[in-house]
Amino acid sequence: MFENDYIDALLMDIYKGKYSLKKLPKSLYSQYVKLFTKSYDDVPTLTSKRFDESVYKNIRLFSGAKTFQYSYSTIDILYKDGKLLPFDVFKENARQIFKQYNETYLKTEYGFVQTQAELIQTWNEETGVNEYLEYVAVLDSKTSPICKHLDGIIRKKTDPFWMTHAPLNHYNCRCTLIGADGETPSTKKAVEKAIRDSNVPKEMQYNAAMIGKVFSPDHPYFTVPKLYKKDLANNFGLWVIEINGR
Repeated sequence: MFENDYIDALLMDIYKGKYSLKKLPKSLYSQYVKLFTKSYDDVPTLTSKRFDESVYKNIRLFSGAKTFQYSYSTIDILYKDGKLLPFDVFKENARQIFKQYNETYLKTEYGFVQTQAELIQTWNEETGVNEYLEYVAVLDSKTSPICKHLDGIIRKKTDPFWMTHAPLNHYNCRCTLIGADGETPSTKKAVEKAIRDSNVPKEMQYNAAMIGKVFSPDHPYFTVPKLYKKDLANNFGLWVIEINGR
């Protein structure tokens, strides 16, 4: 995804002070935006232009926050005991951080956007013809406790349950929704138990199709030191980027 020459040049620029937490690498941010936008656009979500613009803004904000967190982690290892590390030592450690953010995390995040888009598509299709929805988990050896407890819950599409507990409820989630008109709705007691037992993380308690965001507003990337709160609100000055004319 990223060429070695690009990585080496980026690390050298960070080492030399070209980039800082007040001046983030725009080229990295641009790559994030392009990748996540492509992942979303590859799925026919049946959404309005206004909805899509909300998603694109969310992708930009997430990409800016991700760029900040990567830069923060990398700049943090420039010095040891108050002394600037030799570049070769810094580079070896910094490559591990790059791999973590831009291979391991990025692969999961890219797939997450695509799956969210598919769930948005499913939500629009199912709510368009059904009044009731059922939470359906893939039950096998890989099923998470979260999904196992939510599997089979049936509620009206306007029920508040779907605002916080529609899939996806964790990374690499395989759950979906199906129409359940004619089926017996879950009782209030059953729903309360499922919510309690599933213990969905706060950052996953949202419905992308209802709020127009593929990434959670509570994602840890958006937690920054107080000094950078205003920068976060302004997307670290990284707004300007054109993707497919947008």
